Amino acid sequence: MIKVAAGFQYSVNLSYDLYHDEKIENFIPTNSALDFMEDVLKSTAENSTDRARVLIGAYGRGKSHMVLTTLSLLLKKDRSKFQHLLPKLAERESLDQEIKRYYASADKILPVI
Repeated sequence: MIKVAAGFQYSVNLSYDLYHDEKIENFIPTNSALDFMEDVLKSTAENSTDRARVLIGAYGRGKSHMVLTTLSLLLKKDRSKFQHLLPKLAERESLDQEIKRYYASADKILPVI
């Protein structure tokens, strides 16, 4: 039988959900979300000058959930919280390397919402 995950909600509010780990745990990454995360993590390199982003998409496409998960990576949350993301990293070696590089660095990002 198919059932809805216990923590599933129809929307994500960045202000309210930034520190709710169940939102991160329930994030299911798409290829476009993985591309976005890799692009953002690459932009944290010291020599990067391409840091601004504009997200455009239809209502309900997961833009806020994708940003919430990316912010959680930038806040260096415990990697075990990214239950659905971790298996995808085996397929996306470049993203995995960017995450490892960022987590190993002393860099810190201040999320402003």
